This record gives sequence, C-alpha cells and structure tokens, in this order.
Amino acid sequence: MVKEQGSLLHGVELDGKRHFAFSVRLPVVGDTIAALEETQDEKGTTDGAAAGMH
Repeated sequence: MVKEQGSLLHGVELDGKRHFAFSVRLPVVGDTIAALEETQDEKGTTDGAAAGMH
C-alpha cells in the first residue's frame, strides 16, 4: 500500500487546535464503497453538486 507521511508548513486548524502532521494513502475499493454509502445516507443521493461536495 502506498502511504505518505509528513509535516505541513502552516498546519490546518481543527476544533481550535493547529495540526501539522499528516498521513495519506491511496484509496481502495472499500474506501469508495464506504464514502458512497455515507453520502447516500447524508444526502439521499450520490449524484449532484451536494453529494459531490460531501
């Protein structure tokens, strides 16, 4: 599995705290299925702008 880790120069603020470390990997089929299921549950569809932004 391809995975990359590193540190952000300026960080990202989340819940009042700035985070600098990151880790990313390539998605697998299970990730895509989970994302589509979550989008369907939240937006009622997997098509359209709102679903795409979710």
